[in-house]
Amino acid sequence: MIRGIIFDFDGTLVTSDLNFEEIRKEVGIPSGEPILETISKWENTLQKEAFKKVFELEYLSAIRSEWFPRSIEFVRLLRDSNIKTGILTRNSKKIIQLKIEQYQNLFDGVLAREDLVRPKPDPEGVLFFLNQWRLKPDEVLMVGDYEYDLHAARNAGISGVWYKSREGVDYSSICDMSWNNYSEAIDWFLALKNS
Repeated sequence: MIRGIIFDFDGTLVTSDLNFEEIRKEVGIPSGEPILETISKWENTLQKEAFKKVFELEYLSAIRSEWFPRSIEFVRLLRDSNIKTGILTRNSKKIIQLKIEQYQNLFDGVLAREDLVRPKPDPEGVLFFLNQWRLKPDEVLMVGDYEYDLHAARNAGISGVWYKSREGVDYSSICDMSWNNYSEAIDWFLALKNS
C-alpha cells in the first residue's frame, strides 16, 4: 500500500512556462548543462548574480502559473486518507511558498534547492522524506514531469510516476507508471484504495 507521495512542483502540481534553454542563455551556461550544478561551481560573485537572474525568471513564471485542474483535490484526497505528501523541487523556497501559501497544511514537507546539498536527480531529497516519514521505499511514490524526478525516484529505490505535462518528451522507459492529468490520478488512487 502507498503511504506517501512526493511531488515535483513546476510542471507537476502547477503549470510552468519556464524555458530552461532561455535561462541557460541568460546566465551563460552551455546548452544541455544542468543549471544549478553548473552555477554552484562558479566563483562567488558570479554565482550570486546568476542565482539572482534565475530567481527573477522563476518568479515571473510562478506568478503566471496555475494549479493543474484537480491537483489540489487529489492532494486533499491523499491527506484525508492519511497518505503523507511532500514537495521536492529544484526551485527556490521563496517561489514555492508564494504558490502554496493557502495550501501549506496539505503538505507534510517542502524541500527546495536551498534545503539540499545535492538536488534531483540525486536521491538526497527522496531519502530525506523516507527517513522523516519512517516509510519503506515500496510505500512511497515520486511524481514528476521531468527525467530528474524519475531518476531521483529510481536512485532512491522508489517508484516514479511520470506526470505528462510536457510535449515532445517520452520518459516511459524510466517511469513505473504515468498520468495524463489528475482525474487519472484520482481514479488510480480510488481503485487502489478499494482493491
